[in-house]
Amino acid sequence: MDPVTLITSALLGGASAGLKDTATQNVKDAYTGLKGLIQRRFHGRNEAEIALAQHQANPEVWAPVRGNHSASSV
Repeated sequence: MDPVTLITSALLGGASAGLKDTATQNVKDAYTGLKGLIQRRFHGRNEAEIALAQHQANPEVWAPVRGNHSASSV
């Protein structure tokens, strides 16, 4: 492998890894923002606050419930 190809490959590899980290952080930030919005919306609604806390603790339990209310079933 010639030096130019080697350097180009290394740069592209580093750039794609950096983009992955950035995208991952953006998804985490969006999730945190959405979770905060939902928590503010549910504030004072005891059943909703409990459901949100239970979903956060064990999301797999809520999968059947979410399946009944997906966008495709509306």
